Amino acid sequence: MEKRISGSESWKVFKDTLKEIKNNKTVLFFLIAFFFYIDGVHTIINMAVAYGKSLNLDSTGLLLALLMTQIIALPFFFIIGYVFFNKSVKQSKEK
Repeated sequence: MEKRISGSESWKVFKDTLKEIKNNKTVLFFLIAFFFYIDGVHTIINMAVAYGKSLNLDSTGLLLALLMTQIIALPFFFIIGYVFFNKSVKQSKEK
């Protein structure tokens, strides 16, 4: 059976988590970077939908355009990951 916790216990766990994040700079920087990354993703999606509506695309057309954007972006995701991984490996070998 699952243990249930009260609201005050939840806030205590939340505060403890924030303290741990504050002490772990790597996690803090990751969360900040992720915030800006996901904000950029939402901006691109919102702008794409606004542009599609200005072209009088129906909802199916908008959905297909967004799906096509994701499919086109996928290989570039892997290319960028490969390039930066190799760059970081070269830099670590130089040290």
